[in-house]
Parts: sequence; C-alpha cells; structure tokens
Amino acid sequence: MLLTDLLWLDEEQPADDWVATGTAANDAVALEDPTTISARVEEGEMLVNTMEEMSHALQLPLSATLFNDARYTLHRPEKTPAYMLYTQSQLSSQERFATGIAMRNKQSANTATDRFMATNVQLRILLINAVKRGITVTFTNRTKTAFKLSFNDRTIYVSDRGTSNDGDHWQPVTTENPLPVTVAHALDMSWRGEKHEDEE
Repeated sequence: MLLTDLLWLDEEQPADDWVATGTAANDAVALEDPTTISARVEEGEMLVNTMEEMSHALQLPLSATLFNDARYTLHRPEKTPAYMLYTQSQLSSQERFATGIAMRNKQSANTATDRFMATNVQLRILLINAVKRGITVTFTNRTKTAFKLSFNDRTIYVSDRGTSNDGDHWQPVTTENPLPVTVAHALDMSWRGEKHEDEE
C-alpha cells in the first residue's frame, strides 16, 4: 500500500532531492526512542490518509479498520514493532532475542512448506491463487491440510477433505458441490476437486 501510495502522490521535488530527504528522515526516525511517539507523526498521518483516499478511489478490497488501526498505532508506541522488539531485547540481549526470532521463523517456514506440500495439487493451486488475489490464508490446528481463507469479512475453510464454513463440518468438493460462490468469485476461479493426472 505504501509503495503504491508513493506512486499515487505528486512528485514535488526532483528525484535526487526527495531521495536525500527521505534518507535523512529515515535515519532520524531510526534513532528515535521507540517508547515515544515519533517526531514525524504528522507525516505518518498524512501518508495513512492518502493511502485511505487512494484505496477508496481504486476500490481496493481492504479491511474497513486498516487505516484507523494505523492512525491509532502512530499515537501508541507500545503497539509498534519497534517498541516490542526493544522491550523484548531488554530482557536478555539483542543477539539472543534476534537469534530466537530467526529460529522460530525458520521452524515456521519449514512447517508452512511441509503443510503446503502435504496437500493435493488442486488445493495447492487454489491456495496460490488465493494469496495472489489478496485473500488471507492461515493455518488451522484442525488437520495438517486445513487452511482458513479470509476475504472482506468472509471466512471459509478448505482442505483435502473439501470445504467448511466452521472448520468442523466438511463437504467434499466435487462437480456437484463446487467451491462456494463467494470464494470462487473472489478467486475468479472454480475448484471442483478433479484429480490431476499426476495424482492418479
């Protein structure tokens, strides 16, 4: 959203000038106390406001609370990643804290890959298309091959077993029972559960 917003905004300075200005601002903010409100909070609010205006103009499918949450966070340092990183690193050391994050991320990535590869080809295609179209895909703890798809306050669960509205009661995806219309339209596709040749 931020990168798109920067393309959307008028360019008021020559490129070399605004790059230099941005670099100086970035360095200044990076050295601020992460437990206090940034000195550039007004500029942050301006960017959030222009992103909101752009999203409405382009009719982007975003959460209704996204921009309000961003404005709220600008005035609540304790909600920012910088504050959380800082306070957690004070409990031990930056090196130990960073190493812990790296190990957890590695484990999470391995788990994500394993769970993705455990699904059939049709489900993998659906999940890839969902991510490409901005649908939020998360794991569930119900089964190894179950995923939660969220889009515009709509939620559906998909797995090798089929689809579910609550994650507990599943319906197989077949030609007679295709992917629910709400998700199919969001994905601009249909998933009818046919097997690919390499799955036969």
